Parts: sequence; structure tokens; C-alpha cells
Amino acid sequence: KANFTRNILLLSVFQHFSSVARSDPNPWKQWTCDELTPNLCDLQVETGTLVLRSIPVKYWRYKRQTEDSFNNESTISIPIIAVHGGPSWPHNYMLPLKQLACRGTEVIFYDQAGCGESVPEERGGAPVSPSDHPHLLDTSYYSEEELPALIDHWGLDAYHVLGSSWGTILAQLFALNADKERITTGGRRRRRRRLQSLVLSGPLSDAQSYIAAQMGSCRGE
Repeated sequence: KANFTRNILLLSVFQHFSSVARSDPNPWKQWTCDELTPNLCDLQVETGTLVLRSIPVKYWRYKRQTEDSFNNESTISIPIIAVHGGPSWPHNYMLPLKQLACRGTEVIFYDQAGCGESVPEERGGAPVSPSDHPHLLDTSYYSEEELPALIDHWGLDAYHVLGSSWGTILAQLFALNADKERITTGGRRRRRRRLQSLVLSGPLSDAQSYIAAQMGSCRGE
């Protein structure tokens, strides 16, 4: 059964490759992660921007267009926020995760400030200089200002966070320092955490352990 499912998926990908190649006058170009992953259902995407410190941070919110073929037991109602790697990569390589929207959950991507499409319009896509925006070299900006501001902008009361590579550092810092909201119940103020789960793909939690794992006592070991 597993082999049959795998073969069906491979056939679907091959057919997708073939259709892309036939429609493109230069079929030998590199395919994007998005092109490599055929949609498993009809998806709708909402795009928008939130300006932070003069830089427009662009985001994409993917949802399934119809829910008629899925029952409530098979759906996940809490959105997933994808935090991309880098530093300075865009979100595009994570786009295959949008297929999770076919299970009923919303999947949200964004380009961190200075990356991908999150650059000032007057720069015409040119890289943003850290000398003009020194906060872009500060991890606390991404984890404690940018991501919380986006979550408030989206109006989310609960969410999952999925970090990839460099994004796992930001996700951990966010969970430790920024995922908190003070509310009043019964005359007492307390913190309420809206983060439901944290998923780390290729995580880095200890820089010294990472350095030690990359290199032994002699360079190149």
C-alpha cells in the first residue's frame, strides 16, 4: 500500500513536470519548490503587507477554497505560521507546506524584513542595507517585534509556529520571550499563551554545540 501511494505521488509529480516543461519555451530552467508540488486541492491565497520601521513586511495566507469533502474530525482549525530560514532567504522554499491547508487549517507565510518581497518599493527589489536599517541584524527584532506584530495584525487568538533552520532560532526566542498576552480574569492579571505548539525543522538551540559539531580539534574533521 505504501509503495502504491508513493508511486502515485511520483507519477503526479512527473506529470506536473511534463506540463510545466511543455508550457515553457525554456524547459531546462530550475523548477521552484512551488512548481515541484502540485496542489492537492483548490487553494485561495490572501496577500497583504504590514509596515514596520518603514519596511513593508509581506505575507501570504493560504486556505482551502471549499470544505465539502472534509469532515470536521479530519480538519485542523488553528493556523500554522511558517518562519523561514536564512538569514535573508525568502519563504518560497517552504511553499509545499501550503498543502496542509487542504486539511482545513490556514497556513501563513511571510518574508522577514529585508528578505524576498519585504523590501521598500522604492528599492525595486534591491537588497536592503543593514547600515540604513541596523535593526535587521538584531534577532530580537524578528522574534519580539516583527512576528508578534504580524500575529496581532492577523488577529489570531491561537496558532502553531513552524520554524525552519534560522527560523528555528527566531521561533524559540519568540516562544520564550514574546508569546504572552496579559489578560484580566476575576480581578487578577495573568499571562495567556496563544502558542499551541512549536515545530522546529533543522533546529539550532545551542550555538557552541553547533560549532563543535561542525568542526573537530583539526579544521575540516
